[in-house]
Amino acid sequence: MALNWCDQATPGMPGFSRYTIDVPSAELPCGAGWLASVLLELGVSVWHPWGADFSAEWVHLGQNRFRYLRPDEGWRRVVPALVHNREFAFAERPVPRFGHHWPMQHPPLPAILIVRDPRDALYSAWRRERALTTLEENVSFERFVHLPFRHWSLSWSAMLALHTASWLRHIADHGGSVLRFEDFKRDALRVARRTLASLDVARTTAELIAAVDASDHRVLARAESTLLARGVVRSAIAQHGIAGEWRNHFTPSMHTTLPAALWRVFRHVGYTPEFPSAAPDPAFASISTDLGGAPGEFALSAIRYIDNLAGHFQH
Repeated sequence: MALNWCDQATPGMPGFSRYTIDVPSAELPCGAGWLASVLLELGVSVWHPWGADFSAEWVHLGQNRFRYLRPDEGWRRVVPALVHNREFAFAERPVPRFGHHWPMQHPPLPAILIVRDPRDALYSAWRRERALTTLEENVSFERFVHLPFRHWSLSWSAMLALHTASWLRHIADHGGSVLRFEDFKRDALRVARRTLASLDVARTTAELIAAVDASDHRVLARAESTLLARGVVRSAIAQHGIAGEWRNHFTPSMHTTLPAALWRVFRHVGYTPEFPSAAPDPAFASISTDLGGAPGEFALSAIRYIDNLAGHFQH
């Protein structure tokens, strides 16, 4: 599936000159596509999600009406709403920016941070990278979480902790909320209603139910099966979409390999370890370990560390 990329500074689409809210997620499987699909189903525009340039796939029909054109429908295994030849009538606001970006990359906006239990996020990422053959099959999970993330000089677990910490600090300063994968898996309709209310988007219960049903993981999985059968994609990445999947797979060594610094971030959004963590990841060496109990203190240290690595994630 061919992809082009853009910097997401602005939507750059007719009638949409700027984003109004950020919807960040770390570059690990966390279900952000669910929210993108729900919003599209309800008439909220989603331009260039996660930096993919969709400009050529949208035809402007006048005012805020657009037609989506992508015959292979390659994005449906991530965002089920993106059906070829489908027409959308978008509201003027909100205009969410779905991405894996960091707070300092764009002028500050309120944000909805999407998070997932770090055990599941890292386990799913490990499986995905092996399925995509970007990681050798014989690389263990215990080794994977300490390997460099992409071409960066910090590990997968360090990137996840730093990205999450920096957005938590951003939300404290600029407003927003945290949306947990486990919560919308438990009660998708309630989370959709709450999220739409926070965006000042009014829809009927029937519309919400239809949007949630159309964005369900089973729809996504069927779309991926079709794409695989047609040869549009070569590897399955949808996985099972299960909350707490780590409970069926984690061994004691998988628990203890997760760095303590990861939990110093994620305990502030409701996740706690069941086993003591091993020594902190070496990638956190320049971050003070005297962090106290406040998430802001860790985030400030994380942001200082990120600033020193700005060249690794700035485009």
